[in-house]
Amino acid sequence: MASPHILSTTSAQLEHDTFIFATTAPTRLVLGLNQRLTPVSSATLHRWICLIVPHVSPFTLHPVTVHPFGILSYAIELNGEEVPAASTKSLPAGNYAWYLPKMKAKKDPDTLFDVVPAVAEAVRQRDHHQCFITGIMSPDDVGLVWVFPPYFFYLLFSYKTMEDPPPPSPEFFKVASNAGFMHKCLIPLFLGNAFSIDVDHFCVSLQANILGGDICEDYNHNDILSMMEELEVEGEDYSELLPLTDSRWQTVLGKAILEDVLLSKASVACLDDLDVD
Repeated sequence: MASPHILSTTSAQLEHDTFIFATTAPTRLVLGLNQRLTPVSSATLHRWICLIVPHVSPFTLHPVTVHPFGILSYAIELNGEEVPAASTKSLPAGNYAWYLPKMKAKKDPDTLFDVVPAVAEAVRQRDHHQCFITGIMSPDDVGLVWVFPPYFFYLLFSYKTMEDPPPPSPEFFKVASNAGFMHKCLIPLFLGNAFSIDVDHFCVSLQANILGGDICEDYNHNDILSMMEELEVEGEDYSELLPLTDSRWQTVLGKAILEDVLLSKASVACLDDLDVD
């Protein structure tokens, strides 16, 4: 079966039939395997990658579909469940993506900020319910907070390099020195990064408040392709638009697609007029 993506000279020479892609848009091939020559399991692949990149962050493998995304450029679409990292079964030949773990909140996201009981008791013994910002000492008016929520540890290593030490786990931050009492009026502002208590915290607050914001954070390339397919305007073969009363045209993504479609039609019409002249 032909590969949905064009093979590089290296991939062709090594007869790769299994490919691991990065979760970027457009995607980029991270590595390739020849399963006919050396069958490789998920467990073996994880072990090999740790040998190549000792400080690699934990990752998961998922099967993906590869779509053309311009000339010699591709996008990926998730199409299956995670391949267990400890699996010793040979990976079926095909396309996979290398996903970094995402924070998965429980039903109540606030549980991510709960101070664990052992640490909470140690802080009570140390601070006696005194707010470390205002100095007020009142069990009714203060609450326990993490200075740095342990489950957000990955923020500290967003820009790590190969030479950086391995990132710690959340457990590294579950200590009394990383927790304290704060006036309840301040807690929502503190957790929302509305103010900072030191330089390190200010760095995290900057990340939360000024980094990012690109529209692709809401709609990736696959989202756009899917909506174009739903609206029947993918490719160049469509002739009539769906009725503009269709509610999908009224969404943010639908409006952007409609604008692009109308601009394309206008451009074609202008070119046709020039040809006539």
